[in-house]
This record gives sequence, structure tokens and C-alpha cells, in this order.
Amino acid sequence: MPQVKGFVNRYFYFLMSLLFATLVVWGFSRTVNDNLLHAAPPRPFLLWIHGAAFAGWVAFFIAQSTLVRVHKVSWHRLLGWFGAGLAAVMVVLGTAIAIIMARFDAVQLHQSGTDAFLAIPFYDMIAFGVSIALALYWRRRPEFHRRLMFVATVSLMDAPVGRFDFLFNHNLFCLCLDLLVVLGVVRDLGRGSACAQGVSLCAARVDRWPKPRDIHVAYQSSLVAHDHPRNPGIVHGRCNL
Repeated sequence: MPQVKGFVNRYFYFLMSLLFATLVVWGFSRTVNDNLLHAAPPRPFLLWIHGAAFAGWVAFFIAQSTLVRVHKVSWHRLLGWFGAGLAAVMVVLGTAIAIIMARFDAVQLHQSGTDAFLAIPFYDMIAFGVSIALALYWRRRPEFHRRLMFVATVSLMDAPVGRFDFLFNHNLFCLCLDLLVVLGVVRDLGRGSACAQGVSLCAARVDRWPKPRDIHVAYQSSLVAHDHPRNPGIVHGRCNL
């Protein structure tokens, strides 16, 4: 048991980066073909750039976690400035694509109430942007920096998690995102570091900031229906990727 605990403490962020990648690939593999690659009507080209940028962030998080584990701190810091630029682009891109796709769904797909859905990506971009800004400010304080980077990446996971119909149908969407942060809290509590525990608990509180959960519930059946158009038990709806 002590060996397992030591391994988890040492490789926690690297393992979580792999988990994030798994969620992204697994989640989007369910919808990306019908909603982007062979979509009818074709989606805006900016959506392709959006997908590439956000996938690039997951690859960046894996690379940064790996560089820390192999003690290439100088490389980690250098690549970090690329990540800062990418994060800035993502905030602008994420906000823009949310507005564009809301209009696309209303005009091209003739869906109603698309503006209400904007609360979700807008919140995600605020949570992501603020977490990244604080991570940069505390970049020389690893106990703050790494946890803020972790929380920022968790804030992006609602998109892939949202592709699983079971989670939507059983109202487990937000709970799954919270559980990702709880993993970090549990890890820190096990380490016994007062500072680490405080940062993790604050990060968990940020992730629990009141989200538009009523909108999540209202759009559950429609999102799942668009992901699984052959399921006759669900009413047709909207989804970007």
C-alpha cells in the first residue's frame, strides 16, 4: 500500500492527463463523425480550428506533466509560454464558436432556444481563463500552479463527458466533473500537506460555483438525441461536435 500511495502521489498529474485524453477520445468518437467530419449541413470551418486547439491543450497538458516527471523543468517552463498563448486563443475561440454555433443551430438547423445554451460555454471559458491566469501568476509556486492547471483542464471536460447519454439521462453530468476535482482533493488530503489541502479544497469550491444546471437538464434529451439519431426513444436536438 505505501508503494501504491507513493506511485499515485508521484504520477498523479501525469495519470490524470492520460485520463483526460481518454475522456476526450472516447467521448468525441461517439459524435465527431456525424457532427463534424461528415456533417450535413457542413459545420463552420472555425469549428475545426476549435477542435484542433482544444485537443492540442490536452496534448500540451500531457507533455507538461511528462516533462515534470522526467525532471526537464527548463523545458517545462519554456513550453509553458506556448501554453499561455494557446490558452488565450482558446478563451477567445471558445467564446466565438459558442456564439457562431448557436446562430448556426438556429438558422441552419432551425432549432429554438439555442441562446440559452450559451451560458454553459461562457461559464467554461471564464473558469478556464481565470484558472490559467492564476496559474501563470503563481507559476513559481508549484503547489498552486499545478493544481490550477489541473482545475483549468477539468473545466474543459464537460464537452467530452457530455457525449455519454447515460450520464445525461441520469443527471450525472456535473457530478462527473466534480469527481475529477475530488480525486485531486483526496490525493492532497492523503499527502497531509496543509497548504496543498487548502489549495485543493479551494479549487474544488471554484469548480462547484453555481453552474446553469437547469440548462444542463433542459438540454439533456436534445443533446443525447443528436448524438444518437437512431434511438427512437429520444427527441431530436442539438450538439456541436
